[in-house]
Amino acid sequence: PTRGTEDSTGYNLYAAQDILINSWKSASVPTNIFIKVPYGTYGRIAPRSGVAIIMSKYYI
Repeated sequence: PTRGTEDSTGYNLYAAQDILINSWKSASVPTNIFIKVPYGTYGRIAPRSGVAIIMSKYYI
């Protein structure tokens, strides 16, 4: 994961391998990362793309 800028509040995730996803289809895309958040906190993977928000389909 990387941050877009020094002031970014989140990280950009990347696919661990190239995967072709056909139009109007979904797929599980491995990132090969593991995250442990401290007790009492909330961890979330959120879309950042405007297209993803419009489509409202998020699968993790």
